[in-house]
Amino acid sequence: MQVSKNFRTIVLLCFLCGLSIQLRSQPKKEFAAELEEANRSVYSDAKKAVALSTIVYKKAKMTETRIFALITMVNGYTALQQNGEALKYASETWKLARESDNIQHKIWALGLLGEQYQLSNLNGISRTYLEKAENLIHHSTLSKEARAVSLGNIYAIKGNGYKDEIDCGYAIKIYDMAIASYRAVPENPVARNNLALVFLEKGNCLLDLNHLKPAEENFQKAYRIATQNELEEYIHSAGVGLAKIASLKGDFRSAKDSLERILSVMDTAPNPKMKAEIYDLLKENCLALGMPDQYRFYQRRYTLAAEEFTQLRNTQFENVLNFVNRQPLQDEQQTHAVEYIFYLLLLITVVLFAWELYRGKKSRKWNLPHHSGQNLRLAPPRTSRNRSLAALFQKYMVKKQK
Repeated sequence: MQVSKNFRTIVLLCFLCGLSIQLRSQPKKEFAAELEEANRSVYSDAKKAVALSTIVYKKAKMTETRIFALITMVNGYTALQQNGEALKYASETWKLARESDNIQHKIWALGLLGEQYQLSNLNGISRTYLEKAENLIHHSTLSKEARAVSLGNIYAIKGNGYKDEIDCGYAIKIYDMAIASYRAVPENPVARNNLALVFLEKGNCLLDLNHLKPAEENFQKAYRIATQNELEEYIHSAGVGLAKIASLKGDFRSAKDSLERILSVMDTAPNPKMKAEIYDLLKENCLALGMPDQYRFYQRRYTLAAEEFTQLRNTQFENVLNFVNRQPLQDEQQTHAVEYIFYLLLLITVVLFAWELYRGKKSRKWNLPHHSGQNLRLAPPRTSRNRSLAALFQKYMVKKQK
C-alpha cells in the first residue's frame, strides 16, 4: 500500500490560511472590504479571490495594502495549483516588503517565498528564505503570540522540506518544534488550525517509519482539533490517515467503510492527489476483502485519478520552470550578478589562454627531442574549455545587445 508523503493541498491551505487570519486582525483602511471578500473566497472560489486581490494590488496606493493583496493573490494561485504564478507574486511580495520598515511584513513575505519554493520541491532555495525569516523573528520585538505563530509556521514548512529531501526521522524533530511553538499560544486561532496540520504531517511521517501507534495518536489529535474548529478538509485528511492505520492492522472492512464515507462528503475534484490516494487504498482493501468487482471499479478510478495528478504535476513543473527561467530578467540585482559572473569568466578565460600560450612556448623551447629525423607532433593546447567560456560570453553579450 502506497503511503502519501504529504498532503500538498492541505499544506498550502494551512499556512496561508493562518496568514489570512492574521491579516484580518490588522487595521486596514484601503480596500478593506474588498480584501476581506478576497480572503473569504480563497477556499470557496479561488478565481474570484485572485481577481479581487489583483484589482486591489493595481489600484492601492499604500505599500501595506498592496502586500496584503499580493499575499491573498498567492493564496488564490496556490489553491488553483498554479505554482508559477504563485511564485511570481510571492517574489513581488518580498520586493515590496524589503522596502517596508515593518518587520512583520518581511517575515510574512520570506515565509511565503519559502513555502512556495518548498511546494515546488526547491527545498534548498526554500530554506534560504525560511532561515532569513527565522533570524528576523529571533531578533525582532514582536509580541510573544506573533513570535510563536511565526516560528511555528517556519518550522512546519521546514519540516515538509526535510521530509521530502532528507528523511522522516529528521522531519519529525522539526515538526515537534512547530508543535511546541503553536502550543505556547493555545488561544490563537491560527496556532490551533496549523497545529492540526502539523499533527497530520507528523502522523504521515510516523506511518512512513511504520510506527503505527504514535502515527494513530497524531491522526487522532489532528481529527479532534479539526472537529472542534470545523476544519472540514483536515477532518477528511485525518480520516484517511486513520483508515491507513486500520488497513495496516488488518481491519480492511473498517478502512473501506471510512474511505467510502469520506468520498461521499468530500469534493475531491480540486485535489487529484488525495483522490488517487483514496482510490488506491480502496482497491487494496477490496482486494483483501475478496471483492473483485469493486476492486476493478476502484482500480479504474485510481488509474484516472493518477493520470490526472501526473498531468497536474507536469503542468506545475513547467510553470515553475518558466518562472525560474524568467527570474533573471525580472530581478535587476540577479541580472547584475549574472553580468559579473560572465565578466569574471571572461577574465579567467584570458588568464588561462595566456597561461597556455606561455606553457606552449616553454614546452617547445625546453622539451623538444634531441634526436633528429623525427616528425614532431605537438599536442594542441588545452583550450577547449577556454573557447567554450569565450563562446558563452560572446553569446551572452550578443543576446544582451539585442
